[in-house]
Amino acid sequence: MNSNRFNWDAVAAIIAALIGLLALLVAGYTAYIQHQGVRVEIQGVRAQVWPYITLSESDMLPNGVNNGAGGRLMAVNAGVGPAIIRSVQVLANGKAEPDWNHVAKAVGYHPKKPPTTEFSTLNGTVLSPGKTINFLEIYGRKAWVKFRAKLFSDIVIRACYRSTLGQCGESPPHFHAPVRQAQSVGSCTSPKGSIQFEN
Repeated sequence: MNSNRFNWDAVAAIIAALIGLLALLVAGYTAYIQHQGVRVEIQGVRAQVWPYITLSESDMLPNGVNNGAGGRLMAVNAGVGPAIIRSVQVLANGKAEPDWNHVAKAVGYHPKKPPTTEFSTLNGTVLSPGKTINFLEIYGRKAWVKFRAKLFSDIVIRACYRSTLGQCGESPPHFHAPVRQAQSVGSCTSPKGSIQFEN
């Protein structure tokens, strides 16, 4: 009799242990599901504020001025959130240059008649969604055509930007790249000793 009672107590203890283990598994699974939900929610928020910077060129000057008058380079935020441009690098023939004058000299861009050239600083600029900034304007058709040819063959421009949530991206480096797609990067910190573009 005592032996039978002992067996029932053992069964009850095993059942209680199994119930406890099951409760632990359910709690762990619930926590996992909630964690996944938070991750999805965070990714959703990031997607809602993710900027998308592309660089482009146009044969039309600002305010609709065209008819062979020149051209411009633009940075466009085609994303859904503001972009904070943290660093800009311009390479001419593979070498980083500090400004447009050095770029022109490096690629042999010397128009016969000095065109009117205007530029705006990209570095440190905040681009709202849908906003475009003209960062180089060249007035004069021949000068623009000559510069544009150098742009497509010898010049690489990179703009690294950050979203409001701290995610970083880099614009496509080539104007003539077959796939113009920005890419995610770890940070916009420039390599030690690299030259930052100043204008």
